[in-house]
Amino acid sequence: MPILSRSEIACGLRGIDHETDVPLTWSGSPPEWLVGDYVHNGPGRFVAGGRQVSHLFDGLGMLNRVRFAPGGATYRNRFLRGRSWRHAEQGRPDRGFSFDPPRSLLAKLSILVTKDPEVTDNCLVNTVEYAGRQVALTETAWHLAYDDELNTTGHFRFNDDLWPGMTPAHPVRDPSTGECLNVVFKLKPPNGYQVWSLAPGTDRRRLIAMVPVRHPSYLHSIAATPTRIVIPAWPLVGTPLHFALRDRPFIHNFRWEPQRGTLFHVVDRASGAIRTVQGPPWFAFHPVNAFDRGDEIVLDCCVYSDPAIIKHLSLSRMIRGNGLPSGHLRRFVLDPARDHCAEEPIPGLACEFPRIDERVVMRSNRLIYAIGEEPTDRTALPGRLRRLDLVSRQVRDWQQAGSYPNEPIFVPRPGGSAEDDGVILSLVLDARRRRSYLLILDAANWTECARADLPHALPLLFHGRFCPLGPPR
Repeated sequence: MPILSRSEIACGLRGIDHETDVPLTWSGSPPEWLVGDYVHNGPGRFVAGGRQVSHLFDGLGMLNRVRFAPGGATYRNRFLRGRSWRHAEQGRPDRGFSFDPPRSLLAKLSILVTKDPEVTDNCLVNTVEYAGRQVALTETAWHLAYDDELNTTGHFRFNDDLWPGMTPAHPVRDPSTGECLNVVFKLKPPNGYQVWSLAPGTDRRRLIAMVPVRHPSYLHSIAATPTRIVIPAWPLVGTPLHFALRDRPFIHNFRWEPQRGTLFHVVDRASGAIRTVQGPPWFAFHPVNAFDRGDEIVLDCCVYSDPAIIKHLSLSRMIRGNGLPSGHLRRFVLDPARDHCAEEPIPGLACEFPRIDERVVMRSNRLIYAIGEEPTDRTALPGRLRRLDLVSRQVRDWQQAGSYPNEPIFVPRPGGSAEDDGVILSLVLDARRRRSYLLILDAANWTECARADLPHALPLLFHGRFCPLGPPR
């Protein structure tokens, strides 16, 4: 595809066909206390079964790891070798986000009648720890477990009776209890969101509530507070039977119906009681955080006026280099007792992939870290690492010509308590040099501490996390 060479982002969409394990050489000095594994998930290859995939969300999943140790740092990448990987290698790729090869009637019905549905296990979106195992996630019923060296070890299965279905790839972890919270949409009638909690060290989920829903929303993430779970049902909706029986890619079964508004389903974590609050018709991939304020819930999200961003993430559109729609920060205040949704003014920062200090999840946070851009940037991708102080309303940006950062991860300094007492990690694509590098920023003053080149240009990535090594700090 010659057009690739003419695009600023071409090297971020070519993909990688090899795995490696190499030491890193630093420019600058990482802090000595930074010891652990930084793992980032995302698409690694854009060819499946000999054909180019059409959407960023259909790239074959690959894990990237930077291991920080007292003797130095190393980089390793490994593809997620599940059933979908094997099928792609054999020239018969599975149904994906925007791709739907011919399926038998039995394969279609499996979504409704079996707990082993024939849907993709291309787990390229996120990673989490379940029951002491490292697990890669996507938005289907299948999860892939991997070991300390990133090698895929098989499917991770929960040991319970919840029916499998569509599930957000972003469980919320309660920092006080260690519980993971999420939902599964049950395609088998009666339809609805199964809201669940998973305690640390167990593989058996507890069903908190079943939220009856006739038309599920495309749901990438949920939000939670210490007392409640919020399901933000944006008005991008589908019909359950269509997901099983129609010969259409997954995402093409959804339709935009803004007249519905957004339905915020609020579930009490203790009693399972459900209240639904209607709000304005936005679309979002990622809530930032949620917390209780008396009887109200404060919910911050990066929102879009419509779901056009999904179409803009097709490879053909991205290669043209025309840029992407920008998400903007919005604050919703939900009062379930009065069935009321209001919006509070906060800086409408253009941003995506928002992260905060994980220690203040479910509490009122001061700082938000994200990637983003301004209209004057005229870049094909977000080119700024952004730091927003919600109290002072100050925005700080890091940017470098030709560099496109991925999601920022905050790592706190051991013994520190402030939300910026630590560093930011981001894997950055340098489109001009055709390679990626790991960038470390001081989270307080937003200046560079160190960087290290990787051996190749990484494709555009999704979500990462930092796992400390050694004794608890």
